[in-house]
Amino acid sequence: MIQNRQIDAYLKKRDLKQHEKELLKKIKNDYPVFKGNYLDIGCSNGNFIKEIYKDYPDAQYIGIDISEDLIEMAKNNLTNINNISFFVQDFIHYQPVSKFDIIVASGVLSIFENFETFLDKCLSWLSISGRLYIFGRFNSRNIDTIVRFRNNYRGGDWESGLTSFSVHTISNYLDRKGFKYSFNRFKLDVELKEANDPIRTYTIRTADESLLVVNGANIVAEHYFLTVFL
Repeated sequence: MIQNRQIDAYLKKRDLKQHEKELLKKIKNDYPVFKGNYLDIGCSNGNFIKEIYKDYPDAQYIGIDISEDLIEMAKNNLTNINNISFFVQDFIHYQPVSKFDIIVASGVLSIFENFETFLDKCLSWLSISGRLYIFGRFNSRNIDTIVRFRNNYRGGDWESGLTSFSVHTISNYLDRKGFKYSFNRFKLDVELKEANDPIRTYTIRTADESLLVVNGANIVAEHYFLTVFL
């Protein structure tokens, strides 16, 4: 099994998505001024770093991603900026040389079947006053699911990327570790059309006019922002 490599949607220039805009607001609310070390895990094409840099030009930025194409795109989008660095790097093997004051991981946790491996590494990289911001799939019911999929429209092997851990499970883990945290439900208010690649998420409108986020794997997704700190 390999990690999710469905990257086509990120190979085109685009504006920030709704959840990225909300995440940016959360960070700016927590840090009116920021000049520390910032890490973006799964930084994709660098769009989010490009936006947050406008508010914190004196911070030190590192973005990592497993895709050579996306990292090349990120470097081209942000050239000749000494305090921003991008690396082709597998998260599991990444060894930072210093602690981080902000760590962002958007859409990454669902790739891992063992959430403790992911969270343990992230939390070990946080500075004393640092914050970890995670956006992704979580279950409001106390049920954890491990999902593998094979996108036959594209061919290839089994992949990860649609796993969902319950809010209860993650909360218990963080309580045991002695961390503070907050979960905030993300409500999408923009309709998403089906893409040519059906593994991409899209929305359907329910009888009460709310939007349900689904994909071609017939999986309904709930999304949350999770902030973790000491």
